[in-house]
Amino acid sequence: MSTAPCARILWNLSRQSLTLDPQNVHVRDMDRRHVIPNCLVPVIVLAAVNIGVAIVVAASLGFLGLGPSETVMDWGALIASGENYIDKDWWISIFPGLTVTLLVIAVSIVGDRLRDRMEPAGG
Repeated sequence: MSTAPCARILWNLSRQSLTLDPQNVHVRDMDRRHVIPNCLVPVIVLAAVNIGVAIVVAASLGFLGLGPSETVMDWGALIASGENYIDKDWWISIFPGLTVTLLVIAVSIVGDRLRDRMEPAGG
């Protein structure tokens, strides 16, 4: 969830897309026509992955009791609240856990669809 991998990917992509003759093209035109479109797809993929990771990390910290204060309910606290009743009232923990799972899957699908729409037809 750091910015270093994203910066490294964008730096390599921008260097690859700057293979044009710099004598004939202005820098602003190169950015708009070549660098930015080539960098948008990886940024969307990385954002979708990082949002999913952030949701799972927040739920994990809440489950361990390291999330927000006890007055604020989060996904992890909801899952942890049914820990003592899992044998009798299993739905107390199962439904918040399924909700977190479905939310991460939904974010991944949205990121995948955005990538498919923005990627050139050639792949």
